[in-house]
Amino acid sequence: MNIVGAIGKYSLGVFQRASDFAALLTLLVSARVSVAHPARRRILYKLYRREIYYTGIQSLPVNAVVAMLVGTLLVYRLPPLSQGEQLVPAFAELFVRVIIREVAPLVCAVLLIVRSGTAVTSKIAYLKLFREFEVMKNMGINPLHLVLVPAFFAFPVSILLMVGYFVFFSMASAYFTLWVNEHTLEPMLLMSNILLRLTSYDVLVTVVQCLASALIVGLYSIHYGSHMQGNLTHLARSMSTATTRQFVLVFVVNVVVSILAYAR
Repeated sequence: MNIVGAIGKYSLGVFQRASDFAALLTLLVSARVSVAHPARRRILYKLYRREIYYTGIQSLPVNAVVAMLVGTLLVYRLPPLSQGEQLVPAFAELFVRVIIREVAPLVCAVLLIVRSGTAVTSKIAYLKLFREFEVMKNMGINPLHLVLVPAFFAFPVSILLMVGYFVFFSMASAYFTLWVNEHTLEPMLLMSNILLRLTSYDVLVTVVQCLASALIVGLYSIHYGSHMQGNLTHLARSMSTATTRQFVLVFVVNVVVSILAYAR
């Protein structure tokens, strides 16, 4: 009986969280659409661009370092028979299968959680803890437009930018590593072989993985930040819970999408 009760309580909690996330998503989308006044729109777009800069542009250095390490490592994972004329085609096939299909969207989602998800959670939690949201409302400012909407809608654009950085720098580092062994290797030859094997379906699957990860990170960050209660001790606990669940759900979603897309 206790097991049945525990299962029922857990299922009820999952349903309640799903309802909260659905309501939050509806609220964010409706708030984004409802900005009709030109002055408010300009302010919203300015904040939106700033969030993209903080999330997508400032992540370039760490993204580049991780991508270059992964690209270099991938060269050393080439099959032993991939030499001479077979070197470039073999690497291009491996690059599309490993980097573009799997590693890039997953690593960039992890970087999004670590760099921006935790920052948004803590910022919203601090604002709520020190009653800044109430101050905004008393001044006639909607906190949705000022804080939540720009951060949420900046995540999808930012993660797509991050994936672009990752693919570029991993390909550049891989080319340099290959060039050390094959000095006659031309960069355009490598790029053309990769593009030849990259299909629109691969791009679509990668975009779906990125958008799903951005949706998860945005909803979890805002949800746990806005449900902050008590003191700073609860803030650390909320951030830990939000980050852990984001990691697990992002991994699950990326793996499921890859299996459904390529298991044929």
